[in-house]
Amino acid sequence: MFDFSFTEMLLSGVVALVVLGPERLPKVARKAGEWVGKIQRLAAGVKQELAANGEYAELSKVKQDFTSTVADLKQELHDFGKQVEQETQTIAQHTQELAQQNCAQIAPTDGGVSARGSMEHVYRINLYSRTASRVLLQLAQAPYRNEDDLYRATKNIAWENWFGVEKTFKIKAEGKRARVKSLDFCALKIKDGLCDRFRSQTGSRPSVDKARPDVRIHLFLDDKTASIFIDTSGEALFKRGYRQDTGEAPLRENLAAGLLLLAGYNGTQPMQDPFCGSGTIAIEAAWIAQNRAAGLMRRFGFEQFNSFDKALWTKLKAAARADIRQPENPIAASDNDRRMIAAARANAASAEVENII
Repeated sequence: MFDFSFTEMLLSGVVALVVLGPERLPKVARKAGEWVGKIQRLAAGVKQELAANGEYAELSKVKQDFTSTVADLKQELHDFGKQVEQETQTIAQHTQELAQQNCAQIAPTDGGVSARGSMEHVYRINLYSRTASRVLLQLAQAPYRNEDDLYRATKNIAWENWFGVEKTFKIKAEGKRARVKSLDFCALKIKDGLCDRFRSQTGSRPSVDKARPDVRIHLFLDDKTASIFIDTSGEALFKRGYRQDTGEAPLRENLAAGLLLLAGYNGTQPMQDPFCGSGTIAIEAAWIAQNRAAGLMRRFGFEQFNSFDKALWTKLKAAARADIRQPENPIAASDNDRRMIAAARANAASAEVENII
C-alpha cells in the first residue's frame, strides 16, 4: 500500500478548518445567541418594563448590533464552507490522478490519499502527478504503547531488501494525537531499529545524512497506531527541476498547478498571468497545455531502491515524452519588475517552454 501524500498541496486549508471550527465558529455562535436573546425579550411584550430600566432606548442599537453580528456569522460560515469545498475539490483532484494511473482502493486519509498498486504505479504517479508532495510506500503499520514498540516494528522490516548498506538515510517523524513525549526520540528509535536490522543481516549499517540522504523514511503516529513508510519520491515533488531563480515569496510548483486545475484550466484555454513573478503559474500552465509529465526533468527516491527497474522506468519516460504536444492557445506572463521578468524567462527556458510563453 502506498500513501499518495499531498500535505502541502492546497491543504493549508485543512489547518484553517481545524482552527476555524473549534475556536472561531462557537465564539460567533455564542455572540449571535446573546443578541437573539435580547431581540426575543424585546419582542415578548416587555417594552415598557425595558423602557423603565433604560433598555428600550437601546432597541435600535441592539437591532443594529444584532444585524451586524448575523452578517459576521454568515461570512464566517461562508468562509468555512468555501474551505470545506476547497478540501473536497483537492481530494477529488488527487483521487482523479490516482484513478488515471489505474490504482485500486483509492481513499482519502489524514493528510493525503491512499491507494493500492504495483511499483509501476509508484513510478507513474511520481512521473505524472502535478499536485502531489510525495508518494510514500507503507512498509509497516502496528499498534504501539511506547517507543520500544516502534523500535521492534522497525527492526522487523526487511530493510536490506529495499536498499543497500552503502546508501545514506534520514528519518522524519510526525504525529497526530501521538502518545509520546518526543517525536525526535521516536525518530531515534526508528533509526536504531533500522541500523540493528542491517547489522543482524549484513554485519554493517548505513549512515545517516540529514542534508542529502539517498533514502528517506517517514514515521506517522496517531493515538494508537504507528505507520512506517519509505519515500519513493526523494525530494518533494514540487521540485520539478527547472527553477533557476525564485525571486521573493516563490510559489511552489505543485501549488501553482493545483490552482490552475481547480480553476478549470486544462490547456485548451488562453491563459495570462499579469503578476507572474518568477513565472511558476505560466510555466505550469504551459506544461499542462503540452500534456507534459511533471516529473520528466528530475530524479526520484525509488531510483535508489534495490528493486529499481531501470528498463521499465526508461520505457515510461519515453512514453511520456512521446505524449508532449504543441499548445493551441496562447499563454502570456507579465510583471512590472524587470528582474522578475528576467527570472521568469530563465525559468521558462530551463523548463523548455520559452517559445510557448
